[in-house]
Parts: sequence; structure tokens; C-alpha cells
Amino acid sequence: MQNQITVIITIRNRESSRIENQVNSIRKYGANPTIHVVDYGSDENYKNQYEKLCAKLNIKFTHMYAEGLPWNKCRAINYGVRQATTPFIVTSDVDMIYTSNPFQWCLDNFEEKCIYHIPTYWLPKSANFKKAQAAGIGNSGGFVFSHIQAFIDTNGYDERFVYWGKEDADFPIRLRTLGYKQIWLPETEHKLYHQWHPTLKDTVYRPTTAFHNSFRFNFENLITPKINQNYGENLELKDRPILNYIKNEKPDIFYIQQSKLHHGDIAKNLVSYIKHNNFVKIDIGKRIFTNINLNPFLKKIISYGIRILGLECIDYLNINFDLLYEAIQILKNKKQIIDYYFDDKLENIYILSRHEGSI
Repeated sequence: MQNQITVIITIRNRESSRIENQVNSIRKYGANPTIHVVDYGSDENYKNQYEKLCAKLNIKFTHMYAEGLPWNKCRAINYGVRQATTPFIVTSDVDMIYTSNPFQWCLDNFEEKCIYHIPTYWLPKSANFKKAQAAGIGNSGGFVFSHIQAFIDTNGYDERFVYWGKEDADFPIRLRTLGYKQIWLPETEHKLYHQWHPTLKDTVYRPTTAFHNSFRFNFENLITPKINQNYGENLELKDRPILNYIKNEKPDIFYIQQSKLHHGDIAKNLVSYIKHNNFVKIDIGKRIFTNINLNPFLKKIISYGIRILGLECIDYLNINFDLLYEAIQILKNKKQIIDYYFDDKLENIYILSRHEGSI
């Protein structure tokens, strides 16, 4: 099976136990595919954990130097596909736990121009399998089995999709547009279980434009399912010069008050500042802020009361990040900056410009 199937697992800053749980569940039921863990920009601590675990489990590991860049599952998958030497590819969400051997079933029942999925169940925090909730057949991203020809026919997952959301649906939709069939394995024999994790708030950790853009990409791909991209390129350390600057250099700092980037001449002053300074940290303030100064206990009571009444809470979203997310894409396209980095809390954005002193 190692010469027939490559399983690609993507991850970023998540517990290494999720990888171990999945690999052990695959092997428990007799499957032995090639497994490639692709780490898209995890912090050094996590990276080291994954590297040691993958060596212990005798599976392939790659760290893509995407630290501080938006999460891009599509690019990580595509890289894994480019490295694969097997005719069949499985993309498997890092949270999956297997309770059977679907790999052999797919090999035995494979038909050309078909992709295969497994019914998925959400595990509760207690990890009680008996209390798992069915996700429904619309959730196909946990397990996608295909021939590598599917990637040739589509030019891979669309790497314009960043953060999370629609990429899991986009790839099968494009394949169906090209005449492929989606087949779900019999639920009586095969089930996937999704390990619990806290749910990220979309409006906090993802810019609103990234969410809206995903729908635009979906519609474009319905018209042109074979997209125009050179998919699966790696991100090596040499491609991310800003990582060395963050570690060893002190940046010049540009401060912007919460949600004030679009006011007055701030944007103009920021562009000028970037042009005249090599390494810049843009302090945009906390992603969530409060307009009213209240005692924390009183704030908690008022917030609870507001939620009970179905009204908006007193916390506000700092839109500086949403605006800068779009501005940085423009600065990159206009070749004004070399590299950039968002910190985990989305409070600071580092920029390496094409100022005369830059490398």
C-alpha cells in the first residue's frame, strides 16, 4: 500500500497528539500507506515536536516556512501532492480518527473519474464516541481519496483560498464540473471521527474580505474548473527573509489607533513610512476592544444581559487588520514590500520593505 497511496496531513500550531492519534488509528486497522505531514508555518516549538514525532512514527515531515502568513491549507496539500510518488492521494484532516480500513476499500472499488469520502462524526470534548454527532455528507474535507489525475485535471487545490472555509467544497465541485463523481463509502462499514477542538470565531481570526473572496473564487472556478496556477511550490527559509529580521533586528514602529486606519491621512502616512524605513512593525491595537471603560465584573454582567436580550455585545472588532490585509496584497503586487508577518493575536504586522537599506 505504501507504493499506491500517499496520505497528506496538514497542520499548524496544533497538538502533536492529533497526528499520533490519526496515524495509530490508520495502522490499527491494517492500512500502511505513505504518510506525509506538511506543517504550514508552525512556531518552532510545534515544528520540533512534529519533527520528532514523525521520525518516531517513520512518516515523512516537511516544514513550510509560512510563519506569520495566512493559513493556506490548499498550498500545503498541493505541495504534498507534488512530492508524492504514488498513483493515489488521500487528503486527511489532522483531526481525523479512523475506525476501519477505507484505504483498501477505495483501492478495491476504485473507478476512473471518481473521488471518495467517508461519513464524519463530531466527537465531543469528552471524546465519547457514543455521543458523537453526524456531520452530514456535505462535510467532505476530512477524507478525500482520488487518483493523482484529479490534480492534473484541476491544477490542484486553489491556493487563493486562505484561512479556512470553502476550499473543502471547492475542489470536489470543480471535479464534478469536469465529470467526476463523488462517492461516499458505506456508513455501516466506515466512519470518521473528528477530534474536538475549540471553535475559532470567524470574524476575529479571519479578515472579512477573505471570507467574501472565497465565494468569488468558488463562482470563478465553476466557469473555469482547471485553474491557472503553478501549484505546490514550497516555502523555504530563503523565501522568508523577514523571519531573520524578526529574530535579530529591532523594527521601526508605526502606531494606528483601533479602527482608525481609514481616517484622514493615516494610510498615506503609513505608505510613506514604509517607503522610508526598511523593517517596520505596524501596531494596530487589539483585535477586540471595548469603547466603554468598565469594571471587568460589571462588564461581564452587562455583556451577559445584552446576550440574553439578543442585542450586540459591547466588544468591537478592530477593522485595522481587515484593511491592512487588503493593503498588504496591493503593496506586494506593486513590489513595495518584500515580505510580511502577522502576529498570532493580529495586533502587530511586520513589513520588510524595498527601502534602499533592505536586502
